[in-house]
Amino acid sequence: MTKKQSSALYGVAILFMLYHHLFCIPARLQTEYISVADIVGGGYISIERTLAWFCKVCVGIYAFISGYGLFHSILPFKNKSGSLGQELKSIYASMMKRIFAFMSKYWLVFAIFIPLGVALGKLKIEIPLSLIENIFAYRYDYNDEWWYVKQYVFMVLLFPLIDLFFDYLFRKERRTVRVFFLLTGLGTFYILLFFVLFRLSLKAVIYSLIFIIGYLCARFDIFLKLQKRIRPGAPSGTVGLVVFAAAFALRSLLATDAAYCRSDIFIAPIVVFSLCLLTRKQGKVTGCLARLGKYSTYMWLTHTFYCYYYFREFSTFTHISTLIFIQLVVVSLLTAIVLSFLEKLISSTFLFVRRRITCHKLK
Repeated sequence: MTKKQSSALYGVAILFMLYHHLFCIPARLQTEYISVADIVGGGYISIERTLAWFCKVCVGIYAFISGYGLFHSILPFKNKSGSLGQELKSIYASMMKRIFAFMSKYWLVFAIFIPLGVALGKLKIEIPLSLIENIFAYRYDYNDEWWYVKQYVFMVLLFPLIDLFFDYLFRKERRTVRVFFLLTGLGTFYILLFFVLFRLSLKAVIYSLIFIIGYLCARFDIFLKLQKRIRPGAPSGTVGLVVFAAAFALRSLLATDAAYCRSDIFIAPIVVFSLCLLTRKQGKVTGCLARLGKYSTYMWLTHTFYCYYYFREFSTFTHISTLIFIQLVVVSLLTAIVLSFLEKLISSTFLFVRRRITCHKLK
């Protein structure tokens, strides 16, 4: 999976997410609308709901790509000769930078949209402790779809332990008593941290496992090996389409409600593999999806403010499902572009001020 492909998959995942949140539980929109998909189904099959329930796999796609990408991000640290302690220190430092970069986006959205909600009379903030817990994403009282913020941070923190564990299994020089006790200590800490953050949440376990599967697929080049097993001459796009259709059919049969995710442990990797085959040729569609993927984090963090919490009437004024979806994509994308610009502006301003302070101290 190339960087452009992973960005394109993020683009697909955010489109799935928006569609899922719009139509998985139609009552949440609190309005009547014409379902174009259901018209195609003749009114006998709820195609729109089936599609929306399937699109829940978007979270599994995010978790898988995160594990896959993090493995490749630490390769420069692993290729350097040095002690285990130095390697772990470098990897943890890299993970903390990644978490800070992600949380900076979250805090920017929080700083704009939460006060906006208060100004519009949509939110009430009364308890200081609750506010602090929400700022650091321990709770998600102001936007239910922010639950994944805590999940993502936990998985990134967990990553060095996962990598050390599989190093212990597959690298002879790592099979020492010291590494065993280090693994035991870190493992105990993360188990306790998991229970503090998630208690006994099956959903958190499922997405953590998908994250680990993504890591393993990257570590052992599983996708590349599978692609080599495809018969020479067979169009990768056609194979990808067949695999995707099979995953769609299987998940649709298994899904029991809008929040269903248990089978995503094995379906999400299949969906990601099929999408990798479909985006193998770097055409215009892949390029557009990759550009969309660049803004997917901000689109995820903000889109439900439009369709659920603040501007529901505006988001559904067309009363036609396809137009509602297109409108939400456009508005969320424009919001993401503005937020990305603000993020760069804040970052460049901070760097400028820091340089001026440094120069002043040196004089």
